[in-house]
Amino acid sequence: MTTYLQIPEGGGGVSTVASLADLPAVGSTGDIYLLLDTGRIMWWNSLTSAWENIDTDIWSGSVAATTSITPAVTSGVLTADLKLSNTAASSANLKATTTVKGGTGAAQGLHVEIPEAGAAQTGVIKSTDWSSFDSKQPGDTDLTAIAALAGPGIACKTSTDPAAAAWAQRTVTGTANRIGVTNGDGASGNPTINLDATQFPSSGTADVGLPLVTSASNTATWSLPQATVDMEMSGFISWGGSGNYYSFIRTTGVFTVLRPGIGRIGSSKKTWAGGENVTLTSDKSYFIAISDTNTLEAIDIRTIYSADVKTYFENFENVFKTKILLFSIHYDADLTTPIVLKQNHYYSYQSDIAAHDHFRLGHVFIGAGGLISVLSSANRTIQTSGNAALDDHGLLTAVADGGGAAISTDCLYQNAGGTLSHLDRRSFTISVGTPVAGDVYTESGISFTVLYFAGGVAHAFQSAGTGDPSASGTLTRTSGTGSATLTYTSFAEVRTVPSVYAPAGVPTTLAPTGNTNRWGLLAVYVTADDLQTPSTASPAPIWVVMPSMVAYSGSNSSTAIASLGSASVPDTSQFLQPPEVDVLELVLAGFVLVDGNTRIIPAVTSNGFINGVRSYRNTGSGTGGAGASAVSNAINVSLNTSGFAGALSAADVNVQLAMSSIATYTTRYLDTFDATTDWGTAAGGVYTITTPVATHGKGTSPLVQVYETVGGANLVAAATRVSIAADGAVSLIVSETPDGRHAGKIVIM
Repeated sequence: MTTYLQIPEGGGGVSTVASLADLPAVGSTGDIYLLLDTGRIMWWNSLTSAWENIDTDIWSGSVAATTSITPAVTSGVLTADLKLSNTAASSANLKATTTVKGGTGAAQGLHVEIPEAGAAQTGVIKSTDWSSFDSKQPGDTDLTAIAALAGPGIACKTSTDPAAAAWAQRTVTGTANRIGVTNGDGASGNPTINLDATQFPSSGTADVGLPLVTSASNTATWSLPQATVDMEMSGFISWGGSGNYYSFIRTTGVFTVLRPGIGRIGSSKKTWAGGENVTLTSDKSYFIAISDTNTLEAIDIRTIYSADVKTYFENFENVFKTKILLFSIHYDADLTTPIVLKQNHYYSYQSDIAAHDHFRLGHVFIGAGGLISVLSSANRTIQTSGNAALDDHGLLTAVADGGGAAISTDCLYQNAGGTLSHLDRRSFTISVGTPVAGDVYTESGISFTVLYFAGGVAHAFQSAGTGDPSASGTLTRTSGTGSATLTYTSFAEVRTVPSVYAPAGVPTTLAPTGNTNRWGLLAVYVTADDLQTPSTASPAPIWVVMPSMVAYSGSNSSTAIASLGSASVPDTSQFLQPPEVDVLELVLAGFVLVDGNTRIIPAVTSNGFINGVRSYRNTGSGTGGAGASAVSNAINVSLNTSGFAGALSAADVNVQLAMSSIATYTTRYLDTFDATTDWGTAAGGVYTITTPVATHGKGTSPLVQVYETVGGANLVAAATRVSIAADGAVSLIVSETPDGRHAGKIVIM
C-alpha cells in the first residue's frame, strides 16, 4: 500500500499519540504526530504556537510496519514506505492511496482510496458483484477437462475411475444400408436414428410394425419374412378399462365402443381408445369393427353379401382378414333393446379358418343342457333346463338353466322385401272398447294388428310405422270388426312366443276360430351374449323365434308336425333367413307349436330338432332353402328299437320319443282314447274323460301324464287339463269350443 503525505520540509520524525488530547501542550518546530484514533497528522506551527492538520501532499513513499514514519528528503519531497505487511508492496499487490487532509469536520484526517477491480486492475469488488462470484461452480478437474474440448460433439467421460478427469468427444454414427443417423454430433439438433427407408420392400405405410430380414450382414436388400406374410392372423387381443363395453342410442342409431382395447391386423398392432362411435341405419345388420387406420367402422352385411356363395365367402373372409371384429348388431328403431352379440375373436385363430367357421358353422352346442320346454302354455312362454354352452370358434357363451323363469324372445322374420325385420309386439291395457283378432288400429301414425284380446289386454304387433305409441291414449280402427276406438291406459313390450306366421313376408295372425290356418310353427334359436347384459359378470345369451311362412289347417297339429319331416336333418325350408341373420349366428334349439284358436303352446320339441339333432347352422339362403351345414348327433345312442322288449317302435325316431314310450311301457296303468266317442257328451262347455281310482289303482294322489297322438308320435298334451278328485278319480278336461278333443293316452302312476 503506497501512502502519500504532504508535510513541511525540514520536519523531524513522525511520532504517534493516542488522540488529540495526548499531544504536548507546546511543541517544537518540525514536530509531527499521527493521531491513532482518527488517523490525522498534526504538526506544530511555531508562528501560531498551535497544533495544526497537515492537508497538502509533501511526500510519498512506503511506510514500514512500525508505529512511526521516518521520511527521507529527496529534492525537497519527503518520501517513506508504509508497510501493511512484512513484505514490501509490489505492483501485483493491492494498493491504496492515502491522503492526510487538514481543516475541520469530516474532511479532516487520513483518507484512504482503494481502486475498483477490473480486467487490468487489481482492486476490490463491489457488493453488486459479490453474488455473481459467490454462485460460481468451484473449480474442478472434470470441468477443466470439458472446457478443453474443442468443436461440436457429445461429451463422454472415458474413464471408470471417478477421480480421473478423462473426457472425449463422440458422434452417433449408423451403418450403411441399415441405420441412418441425422445430427449425430448434436450440433444442429437432436440426433435422429431411422431405418434406411430405401431398403423397405414397399412404400412403408403397410409395413409399420413388421419385422425385416436380410440374408447377409451388410446386404442392401431387406425383405419381410415369409412366415409373417402368410400367417394372416387378424383379430382381437384384449380389452382395457372397466364397466360396459358399448352403448347404443335407439333413437339416433349411434353405437359407441366404451372401452379401449388392442388387436392385430396381420402382424400390425392396432389400438382404440374407447369413445369411438358410428351411426347405424334402422332395419339393418352390421359388423362393428376396428379398421387398419384404428377407426371404428360399421359393415352392413348387405355390402358383402352375394348370391354367389363363393363370392359371398370370399367377401366374408376379407372382413376377417382386414378388420378387428368386436360386435355384430341387428338394429330396429322400434325395438327397445337391439340384438347385439360379441364378435371379439382372438387374433391367434387364423383369419381364413375363423371366416370359414363363422360362415359354415356358426355356434355349436357344448354340453347336454340348454333344453327348451313349455313354462306356461296359456301365456305362450318357454324355459330352459340344464346348463350348456355355445362355442363360436373360441368364444364361449354360457346357456344356463333358467330356474323356472321365462325366456325373453325376439321375433325375427324375412319381410316382403327379402330383408330381416323384427316383429314388434305390444300389449295395451284397454279401459274402453273390445277389439277382435285381426283388427288393425292406429295411434301416433303407427299401425297395430290385434293378435287376441283377453283379460282386458289387447295383444298386437306393429304392422306399420316406427317408434313407440303414446304412453296412454286412443287406438282408432282402420280395418276389422271390433270397436271403432279403444281407450288404453298403458302399453308394454311383449317378448313371449307370438301366435303368427309370415306368408310372403307379411306377419299374419293364426286363425282365432275354426281349423283353417289354425296351427303355426316357430323355430327357436339361441345365440351369443353381448358381454354386458344383464351384467358384465354374468352376460346371458339371446333367444330368437322365427315364424314359419306357412300356417297349417286341421282339427289337430299332425300336419304341422309332419312338415318338419323325419330325416336326420328336419325340413326347415318354411323358415326363411335373409343374409342379415348371418351376423347373428343363430343356433336352432327346437320348435314351438302354437294353436291359433287357444293361443297356447300345445307342444315343444327340444334337444336340437324334433329328431334329436343338437346343433345347426343355416346357410343364409334367401330363397327358402336353409340347408344344414353342421350337425352333431347324440353320442352312443342307438336308433335300433328292437332291443327294448317291445317297449319301442319304429315311430320312436329320437331320444325324446323313445323316453316317452319307455315311460308309458313301465307304468302300471295305461289307457288310450280316441278324439270323438271316448270323450262322451259335452257338459258345461267342456268334454271330460274320467278314470276312477278303482280302475287305475294308484291311490288318491297319483301322478298323471297325458299324451296326444300326432302322426304316430306321442306328444305331451299341454292343453289338456287334469283334475284329481279327493277320492283319487282322474279326469281329463278339454274345451267344447274350440273343440279340444284329441286322440291319445293317459299314464297314471
